[in-house]
Amino acid sequence: MTALAECERVHRASRVRAGPVAAMLERLDAFGERSQFDDLMTICACDFRAYRGRSGQAYPKAAILAEAIDACSDAAESIESGDALAARAKAIAKAFASERWADAAL
Repeated sequence: MTALAECERVHRASRVRAGPVAAMLERLDAFGERSQFDDLMTICACDFRAYRGRSGQAYPKAAILAEAIDACSDAAESIESGDALAARAKAIAKAFASERWADAAL
């Protein structure tokens, strides 16, 4: 994994982009080997805090991605029974209340 490239993608994660968030989490194996994902979150948090005025702040994207992972854990049955990426995207969209994916998620 190229941490620099992935760090930029993590910084752009958004609650209105459930599909890309699901794809990124799959690519980063966040649903399997969590240690690499956790290491990447540490790198991203350090990068975020390197800017003036952010040194003591929590990294907001880590919370968003943790919420997405939790949503996928809650939807484990539907993920196992069909297209995992689509099921994860729907679960994330529902958790994020993403209007962009609202029709697909409900």
